[in-house]
Amino acid sequence: MSPGLSLNLRSWVKDLKSLLPMRLFWLGLVVRIVCLPLFESHFLRDLFIPFVDRFITHPFENPWSQFPSNYFPYGPVLLLGISVFKWLGLHTLGNVALGSAPVGLTLIKLPVLLMDFFLFGLLYRLAGHQGRSLLKFYWLNPVVIYVNYVFGQLDVVSMAFCMASLYLLITGRTGWSASVFAAAALCKFHVILAVPVMMTFLWNSDFARPALKQILVWCGVAGTLVLAGFLSTHSDVRYITVGSPEALRTFAAYFDLGSAQKIYLGPMLVSLLLGYLSLTTRMTSRGLLFGVCCVFGVLLLTTSTVPSWYLWVLPFLSLYCALYHNAPRSLYWTFSGLLVAYAVVVYQWGVTLPPIVQGVAFTIVQTTLLGLTLTVWWLVVRLEAIPERRSRPLFIGIAGDSGAGKDYFVGVLQDIFSPKNTSVIEGDDYHRWERGNRKWERFTHLDPHANDLGRLDTHADDLAKGLFVQAPHYDHNVGRFDEMREIKPSPFVLVQGLHTLYLKGLRENLGLRVFLAPDPMIQLSRKIRRDVTERGHKIESVLASLDRRRIDSERHIQPQRKFADWVIEFHPAKPVDNDEILAGFEPEIMAVHVVPNDVGTLGLVNALMARGIDVTFESAVDGLDRARLSVRGELPKQLIRTVAYELFQDLRQRTRSRSEPQWRSGADGITQLIALCLLRRQPSERSYAIHQAPNQFSQRAS
Repeated sequence: MSPGLSLNLRSWVKDLKSLLPMRLFWLGLVVRIVCLPLFESHFLRDLFIPFVDRFITHPFENPWSQFPSNYFPYGPVLLLGISVFKWLGLHTLGNVALGSAPVGLTLIKLPVLLMDFFLFGLLYRLAGHQGRSLLKFYWLNPVVIYVNYVFGQLDVVSMAFCMASLYLLITGRTGWSASVFAAAALCKFHVILAVPVMMTFLWNSDFARPALKQILVWCGVAGTLVLAGFLSTHSDVRYITVGSPEALRTFAAYFDLGSAQKIYLGPMLVSLLLGYLSLTTRMTSRGLLFGVCCVFGVLLLTTSTVPSWYLWVLPFLSLYCALYHNAPRSLYWTFSGLLVAYAVVVYQWGVTLPPIVQGVAFTIVQTTLLGLTLTVWWLVVRLEAIPERRSRPLFIGIAGDSGAGKDYFVGVLQDIFSPKNTSVIEGDDYHRWERGNRKWERFTHLDPHANDLGRLDTHADDLAKGLFVQAPHYDHNVGRFDEMREIKPSPFVLVQGLHTLYLKGLRENLGLRVFLAPDPMIQLSRKIRRDVTERGHKIESVLASLDRRRIDSERHIQPQRKFADWVIEFHPAKPVDNDEILAGFEPEIMAVHVVPNDVGTLGLVNALMARGIDVTFESAVDGLDRARLSVRGELPKQLIRTVAYELFQDLRQRTRSRSEPQWRSGADGITQLIALCLLRRQPSERSYAIHQAPNQFSQRAS
């Protein structure tokens, strides 16, 4: 057992000790203990107990070869689990432990009681500070008590293992999760429906290679154990997996299309839901848990169910009611009360109701379950399991004057998201005229009227809809438009140009707005390097262009700064004059970042200061909600990577990429870290963490 696991077990025991002073806990426990020897059902008395008794009295025989398959339509792990106390009773009390007398009933139900308590403990940890609510919603729920201790069904064992597997997956113990899930499948095979959701969670929790490795480990361990478990029993595997009359209930609802063609409603709807969940690109821990809840709920809604099957969703629904204040708790209790009343009358007392009366009663029960499933979907799964990259690209706008460094900044961002995941809209491609056109005698490139901003806005809107666009490309070397190029709607669309923040509609559709504001000396240095050294223009024409454009810059470019979420100012690290710049001197640059004061930047500040970097974080003159962050010192890219993984446990979701970022060193690396801070959206920074306990549920689970 790993140290981390033992630590969690110790904290778990500590948590459960807090239940001891609670009267509701003892009330639920007393009710359960009283029910152990008193109630039995046909299934328990005539099927399960004879099967188990034969197994413990003839341990070297295969019981499935001695009885019809319907006597025990479960797997070998469940058989071993519920036989333990009966076997011990047989060897200590003698034959009184056999049969369905009070002692025999008590002994076969004791494992159910233990697994019921184990499942409650898991839910209690997941609910965190709302754990006490589970005393009402789960521990004292009449459906739970009826199914386990009156109706005498065993589904709680498989669901306890299933919930434990989900918990272990959330906390990053992939191998343990797979092993426990194998135990769940070897109890009752319906849990296999959770596998696609669990694999989607793993795939979205890390970059491609490590995620694929975790998936292969999980599937390898779980698959090997399940296969070994079924083969070792030599039982009718088909019957205890997908071929039993109980399993065939899933085909009860169908549309008959004639010519022997049918559409089975249950498999179709479950497949649709699993398909949606499998296509998500961001799934939180809550998305995983309640996604599984919806899968089981949809199956129950389209199936000819028995009362014990509702235990597949009740643990999730009870957790939902405990966690969410806006959960329809009255509907939850209505569902529980109606279900128990229906089950007692029809199954326990065996009352034969008129078909229409029984049909209406069952319809009402299913309607309340439908309402609960829909609210879980709408209030939780819809927000916690999102096809984010497929639904809409994230637009980042980069604005700034000519020579501000927009192209370079785009490269810094592309290293985070990977070039394959980014598309770039270049503002210069939307100039109205080529070089040499007489219109340029009247306008400068900084004038919005000299640019086709309407087409720029249209292209951005088309990309947001998932459409490909055809755009011209302006070749600065010759001053001409070359052939049209195709821009694809990638997960990130970087819109960079002089007027990115000029249009109100385009500006409001940007997920992150950046404005680059270099010091005049820095801007002049960059213009000389780009236009003179790289593009071959004369320095006199470059200086004349700067003078001519200054008025338009002040009128059309600089005002865009106030709309930016992130302003990056570039200053010379040491004083420098105009003559030095004209002589070709390139000054050392210090960046100052003006950012919102609520983006979690303090974590980055502390991480940098802990590594000896001089950081200043103070209020900005731009407004009450702004802060200025200046950094002196550099970090190698390996340390940049370390800080990123330390700060952003949801790095895979922030970058929307299958591959790890290409980290840069120095100031560029710091810029990458700030960009990741600003990419935070509605979910908390640790919403997607897999290698921690489910922090979004509570601190208790950490």
